[in-house]
Amino acid sequence: MGNVPVWATGAEAQMVSAESDLELMDGYFRVNDYMQSTSHPNVFAGGDCVTMETYAKERFPPKAGVYAVRAGPFIAQNVSRYLKGEKMLKFVPQREFLALLMTGDERAIGAKFGITFVGRWVWLMKDYIDMSFMDLFNANYLFEDFKNQGTAKPIEANELFEQETKKEADKLTPLR
Repeated sequence: MGNVPVWATGAEAQMVSAESDLELMDGYFRVNDYMQSTSHPNVFAGGDCVTMETYAKERFPPKAGVYAVRAGPFIAQNVSRYLKGEKMLKFVPQREFLALLMTGDERAIGAKFGITFVGRWVWLMKDYIDMSFMDLFNANYLFEDFKNQGTAKPIEANELFEQETKKEADKLTPLR
């Protein structure tokens, strides 16, 4: 493999943050361990637009999509718990994550635990992960008989994950 130029710019604080009246930290919305604004308890946020006050001195977690994806279910549960007056759940971000970067030539660069790897197989892995994630938003998976009934019968969240688990198990069966 020859040289591959990589332009990685990173996340940047957005103007919408500065124009809001929410408390900021380094230009990003400041949130507590519940992913709740430190100035407006009825506002929850996650991903690249936030800085978690608990980890701010470490500059952790990094502005990477994996943290937004992992924080999402905590935010959803905490919004519900907040509205019901129940105890909220702390989000503790994972320390390590699989970093994958496509290079535009059907190859990708990956890193985990300080080990880097590159090649077409990394691109295939990233593509599989990305496409599997996007399948979670496919209407055919989210509604019973979407083709004929539209959005009339949403699938319960636990059913969706049971179906995904079975689908993944079926794919792996020939490998056993």
